[in-house]
Amino acid sequence: MDKNYKYNPSQKDWEVAAIDHGCLKRFYDATLHFSGTKFPTANVFFLDICSIQLQLMKWEQSEYDFLRHVAGPMKEKFEKYWEECSLVLAIAVVLDPRFEMDLAEYYYRQIHGRNAEKHIQRVRITFVDFYMDYEGELLPSLDLWNSESV
Repeated sequence: MDKNYKYNPSQKDWEVAAIDHGCLKRFYDATLHFSGTKFPTANVFFLDICSIQLQLMKWEQSEYDFLRHVAGPMKEKFEKYWEECSLVLAIAVVLDPRFEMDLAEYYYRQIHGRNAEKHIQRVRITFVDFYMDYEGELLPSLDLWNSESV
């Protein structure tokens, strides 16, 4: 027992602690997932990062002032990194045959709402561009291989 503590937590304090615990658990779970995966892949990160983004969006709309107060700065910092990495992570999800484009579309609709289509199109266009670049590099090597076997 802490001798410097003068008062027992009130019912409101316990409610706030329970809410904090529930909110921070999402970050804790994602951290465990990231660090506990022996072979982490980008598609795994996409799911957890989208989940965190959605959690921050909920906090911004919370009935509790303290959550709304911390959500803004956290979301601002989060979005800076999200903008830098979301496209690459979404492409990784598209390449995963378990998810393909469906998962990226689902989360982009959840996160971006009415602006989702713009972000979804960006993923599609980037994916097609990557494919075309890959195909362009692959075709000359296939032609060379075929001409040598004749």
